[in-house]
Order: sequence, then C-alpha cells, then structure tokens
Amino acid sequence: MFAKIFIKEWRENITIFSLAVLMMTATVILSLTSKEEMTLYSSEMFLLLFLPLAALLLGSGGFYTEFKDNAWVYLFSRPVKKELLWIFKYVSQLSVLLVIFVIFYLVRRILPGLDKILQDLDINYPEAFGERFSISVYVVIPIIAFTIAFSLSLLYDKQFIIFFVSILLGTGLLYISQNYLYFLWERGFRVRSEGILSVLFALSFAFASILTLAKSDFSQVGKKIFRFSAYALILLIISFLISTVWVTRGQIFSSSSSFSIWHYQVHQGKFYFQDFRQGILLYDPDQEKIQRLNRKSRFSFGSFSLRAGKIVFLQIRSMRQWTQDLWIMNTDGTGARPLVESSKEDSLFYKKRTRSFILSHDADRVAFITTHSEKEGEKSVWIQTLWQMNTDGTRLKSQILDVPESHGADLIFWPSFGNSLVLVVHSVSLARQKSSQVRMIDLDEGTSQVLLKNIVVPHFWRFGHLHPSQEYLIFRMREDEENKESLALLNLKTKETTELFSADLLKLWSGKWSPDGSKIAFSRGRELWIYDLEEKKVEKISQRNYEYEIGFDWTSDGQKFILLAPIDGENQLIVMDSNFQEIKSIKIPIQFMGTITVRGLENVAILKGTGKGRFWRVDLETEEWKKVF
Repeated sequence: MFAKIFIKEWRENITIFSLAVLMMTATVILSLTSKEEMTLYSSEMFLLLFLPLAALLLGSGGFYTEFKDNAWVYLFSRPVKKELLWIFKYVSQLSVLLVIFVIFYLVRRILPGLDKILQDLDINYPEAFGERFSISVYVVIPIIAFTIAFSLSLLYDKQFIIFFVSILLGTGLLYISQNYLYFLWERGFRVRSEGILSVLFALSFAFASILTLAKSDFSQVGKKIFRFSAYALILLIISFLISTVWVTRGQIFSSSSSFSIWHYQVHQGKFYFQDFRQGILLYDPDQEKIQRLNRKSRFSFGSFSLRAGKIVFLQIRSMRQWTQDLWIMNTDGTGARPLVESSKEDSLFYKKRTRSFILSHDADRVAFITTHSEKEGEKSVWIQTLWQMNTDGTRLKSQILDVPESHGADLIFWPSFGNSLVLVVHSVSLARQKSSQVRMIDLDEGTSQVLLKNIVVPHFWRFGHLHPSQEYLIFRMREDEENKESLALLNLKTKETTELFSADLLKLWSGKWSPDGSKIAFSRGRELWIYDLEEKKVEKISQRNYEYEIGFDWTSDGQKFILLAPIDGENQLIVMDSNFQEIKSIKIPIQFMGTITVRGLENVAILKGTGKGRFWRVDLETEEWKKVF
C-alpha cells in the first residue's frame, strides 16, 4: 500500500525533481569552468529560492490528484485509516524534497572545487553530517513551507490558490512569531529555542489537516474549511502557550537566574553588581537580600560607574534596533533618570552608540564616548566623540577624538586631581594588540597626551587597574625589541613608570588592589604574587596546580585575604591575615559549575560559579554557608 503511494507521488512530481537536477548540473558545470561568481549566484538561487518554492509546489499539489480525478471515494475505500493515508502521502512527497537536498550536499562534498567556492558565501554551508550547521536555511524552512502547503491542499482543488495562500499564511505567522518572541525577550525573559514556535505552527496545520480528513464530509466544502479553520485556530493557540512555557521555562518553573558579577563594586559595605536582564542589583549582607535598583529598565549592558552615591549605567531600550540610553540614579535606586536618549529622533544623540562612560570622583559630572558613522564621499567613517556634562544634564561639551581607523577608545578613570580623563585607545584586532595606547585628555584645554604605548589590551582589562587613590595605573605591556612582557606601574601625577615584573611570557590573568591601595595581588600562570607599593618589592605567596583565573580578594576592611585553592582534590577557601599568613581553610560544600568568582565584603565572602543559580555567601568567622540566589 505504502509502496504504491510512494511510486505514484514520485511519478507525479518527477518534473520538479528533474528541474532540481538540471539546476545542480548547471552549478557543477559553472564550478568546473572556474566561473566562481556565476557558481555563487547559481547555488544561492538554488538553495534560497528554488528549494523553498519547490517545497511549496510539492505541498500545494498534495491532494491535487484526488480533486482532479474525483478520486476521494477510491482513496477512502483503501483498508487503511485516513490518518495513515495522510501520513503516507506526506512522507512520499517530502522524500522528493529531501532527496534533492541530499544530492546537492553530496555533489558539493565530492567536488572539492565547488566546496571551496561555496565557502565564500555569507551563509554557512554544512561541512559534515552530524555537525552543527544552518539547518534552518536548507531543511527546516522548506519543510515548514511544505507542511503548511500540504495541509492546506486538502481544502481546495486550485493548486495555485493553495500555493499563494501558503505563502501569505507562512509569512504572516513568521512575522507574528518573531514579534512575539521579541515581546517576551524585551520583557526580561531569557528566550531560547526560537525555532520551536515555527515548528509548532507547522505541526498545528498538519494535525488540523489530519483531523479534517478523518472527520469531515468532503461533499460539503464550506463545512470542511470551517472545521479545518477551527482545528487550526485551537492548535495555534496551544502552540503559543507551549512555546511561551518552553522559551521562558527557566523563569516560570525556577526562582534561580544566571547572574554576571564580573562588573561589581563594594560601596559602604554593600555589594553592587550587574545582570543583563535584571539590571543593577544590590546585595546587603546585613539584611541578606538582593534588591533590584533600576526597575524601570529592561536591559543593562556593559559595566557601570559608581562614585559618591551615584551610579551611571547603560539601558538598552530596544533589542531589535539596539538603541542605548545612558541613565543615572542614586545608590539606593531612587532618582533614576536618563541622561542620554539615543532612541528619540529629536535627541542630539539619535543613532549614536555610547561606547564608554565614567563618573567624576565627586559624581557631579559624567563623561562618555559615542560612536556613529558619517559619509565622506562614497566611504563611511566612524566618528568617536568624547562628551562631558553635569549629572543634572547641564553644560554639555564635546570634542572629536583623534582615533585611527579600526581602533576604539574606552575611558579608564577620572582622576580626583586636576581636570583630566584617562582613556585607552586600542585596535579592535587582537593581532594588533601592541598598537594600543593610554592617553590623558585635558578637559580644559582639549589636548591629548600619550602616556603609554604597546599596551596588551585583553589582559589589561582583566586587571583591577584603578588604584583607590586614583594616582596609579597598573598595566601590562610588551617590548618589541626583546619580545618581553612586563607588569608596570604608572604614577599619573609624576608620569613616572615603575616595572614590577618582567618575563618572556607573563601569563597574567587578573589583579586586585588592596582596599588601602598599599598592595596589589596578581595571578601569573599557576602562581599568585603580591606587590607591595611602599616597600617596592614583589613576592610569590601561593602555588596552585591549575592555570586559569584564580578566585581571590581582600575583605572590604583589608584585614583578611581570601584565596580559592584545591586541597586534596577539594576546593577550599583559604583565609589569610594582612601579612598573608594562613588563618584557616574553609571547605566549600557546594558543587559550583565552571570558574568560581570570589568577592570579599567585611568578614564575608561571596562565591559565584558560571552556572545558573550558584550565588552563595560564607561567614569567615562561623563558616556558615547561605544561598543568596
């Protein structure tokens, strides 16, 4: 029974299959004649145009023969359930589409020249069976189009009408599903598995078609269409509900969330950190609770600047257009208001992106850098502008930064002495790290002075480079002549540089200043080192058996140093005094995922893994562990 249906469907659709073979043959011939541009055009047309249209043609002709020959009675007389007849015909016609794709894939793999040409396409071609590739372009979208058209072909005998109705319905549902997912995303849900809604839509049409075939009287066309529409509407609503639960299941069924505390600051004994969706959050160890501060914002992007009771941060107003507004608020979450609104057409900052921002030491002023493109003849160039203004929105000033092409500028800090800003200018290419510079800009004169050259930016950012007094900058650089790396200290007042450590390869991961600014701890390969600013000496205080970022920090009062280290195969939190003599080691009873981050408060340590819902605190005196979130 199935074999007869399979042969019948292949015989009726042999024309579409033949056209596909002809197009693939033309692509192969073009590749063999080294016509690369024509080969690209031909292959793009085949995969992005012919394959979806072929899917619609195959699907819209699903039950065309039964209408044309009035063969419904003959079809239903078969000793097989109607549901199985639908599935037999569906699988038989779908196999034509899949065989076309498989042949193209195999031809591409067999001909290395064709494979090389097609690698220049912007879309990702599959490289081997079982590997991840852009399946949505080649398989899922044509199958969804085929399924919708095949399901509708049961309703009407005019194939071209089914063809165009399928296009309209598919396009409309795709538009609705994308906007619906964006709606969930912009409401703070962690949307994932975006393709599930499109798949559920196709299945809704398929089940509605099967139910209509099984239960409808085909002599009454109007009732048949009405029954199909009712089934499809109910199933589409269920699809929305299922997809909503699926893409937001982490927030609906669990109280945990994934926090990123790489951007953090301890202020007045409280811990401020930032999450992409939750925004700026405050953890008060005395009250043992987390408070969300910027409730008006949906997304908080990048780092934040906290000085003298105020916080400046970026809010993403629209994920689709990626418009960013610069906001300011008090450290208790009150007084939140926008400083820069790039999403409003009448704004001076419309379509400008804020790259970096920082508060002055007294929080009376804010400086930020914006980027935008301008046309110079036929060429577009990126303009980077440094702005400064009072935090009440008055006295706005600006100056264009003299930044080379393919370089970015980021503010490091705003010293408490003088009226100048320190920023780093670095190449966006990792291969050109040594072209990075540290500059100081005089805000009164508008002049720029290069303080450092050959800065290694990727590791530079992982250092706690800002000294508490804001007089010193610690950095990593590489000398071209000797090909050596060094860790050095720059005095911003005197412009003098002191080398702290030098080696052929530093392997530096991170560094942190002590609260009083007298010492800095930095991890080098498998070692932890301390530099004493007053005694001007560096010494190793710890050795470990793994080589990646280590968790360590001072408590906020500077009286203790806490260090994460594996002992006898178990993670331990080592507590040291101010002279780095071990006081105790605390066993970590929680199984953290990935790298563990350690942050110190007053007699309290906060530990966070890279997994979801792993945010704990431990009292360094009582050794009591509590889950924060």
